Amino acid sequence: MSSIAIAPFEEAQSVAATTSPTKTMNQRRWENFKKNRRGFYSCWILLGLFALSMASELVANDKPLILSLHGEWYFPVLFTYTETEFGGRFPTEAVYKDPYLIDLIESEGGWMLWPLIRFTNNSLDMFIIDAAPAPPSADHIFGTDDSSQDVFAKAIYGFRLSII
Repeated sequence: MSSIAIAPFEEAQSVAATTSPTKTMNQRRWENFKKNRRGFYSCWILLGLFALSMASELVANDKPLILSLHGEWYFPVLFTYTETEFGGRFPTEAVYKDPYLIDLIESEGGWMLWPLIRFTNNSLDMFIIDAAPAPPSADHIFGTDDSSQDVFAKAIYGFRLSII
């Protein structure tokens, strides 16, 4: 009688071993998640926005990413430079959007590589043409608020703050 009970059990094990290996619970969960297309694509969009917000200093900043002058390379996003290092008058931190400093660098044959958005979440646009709050324009994708701060830069930095 014991031989009859063991034989079907061994046969079931051999059939299960030849068909497909068993999947772990996490593998089954991942497959079920991938079947939910809306959730799967939303997850990738959220991860992309999170990565963009982690690099927000490279996307929205009021300092150039790279500055070249007299054959030297400067990285204002990473380091602080004074205006006198570029031929200016003041020994304070350089304001790179100042027309005087821009003309000074360009007249010496230098150039600056700017981020996509030339404003941080708290920098003011001192050279705005329209009255604040300004409507969307080429300089301000979402426009400015009542204190002439860029709304899109605030949204990027705010997203990062809320998602962390």
